[in-house]
Amino acid sequence: SDALETGKRALKIGALSEQKAISDRIAIHLMRYDYETENGDPAIAIKQLKQAYRLNNYFVPTVTRLATYYINHSKHRKATKIIEQAWAHNPHPDLADLWMMLTPEKQNKKLKWSEKLVALNPDSAESQIAAARAAMDMNLWGEAKAYLTVAEKIHPSARVFRQRAIVEQNSTQNDDAIHNLMEKAANALPDKKWVCRQTGLNYDSWSAIAMPHESFNTIIWDYPGARTLE
Repeated sequence: SDALETGKRALKIGALSEQKAISDRIAIHLMRYDYETENGDPAIAIKQLKQAYRLNNYFVPTVTRLATYYINHSKHRKATKIIEQAWAHNPHPDLADLWMMLTPEKQNKKLKWSEKLVALNPDSAESQIAAARAAMDMNLWGEAKAYLTVAEKIHPSARVFRQRAIVEQNSTQNDDAIHNLMEKAANALPDKKWVCRQTGLNYDSWSAIAMPHESFNTIIWDYPGARTLE
């Protein structure tokens, strides 16, 4: 609470930009949510989470936490709605993972469910990859290849080439094609990761505090090596 008040005063006197002040407030609310979820009052936790969501309804760490909360409380429609809203502005593999958890039980609807992400943001490689993953899970290798080909045109990342290699392995079994794709993956553009913008360290997930150096709100979704010292 003291940190939130300090942030408000810093904004008022111009020591923080409005964008940075909001980002820091979100980080504090999420930090409190994580703490209260593990050690404290669930009612306080969800209040903190919803405050963070009101400040930015497509910041991925907030949306994933809130969608997970809704899924765990069998509020699947609410989870679906907030993922859709976030995906339209900020597609992210963590959101795709939650979207797949919400897939209807009927197997024949699985691909159509992922194709909704493509409709929401067709110019995103993440949308194409999500649809390809669903097709691969259903052994629809031709459909998977088609989506990955589009993803490659948008952003030819290592992940796209690795998945294309899997498709070839399970469809044509063309060793030359597989070898070529894996070579492309080795030399491709890197995939984005959670990375500390001060140190360049990579993380599996976002947190308000970047360990072990304990910097506050410095973890962002970016390409490895894209470090910007403040």
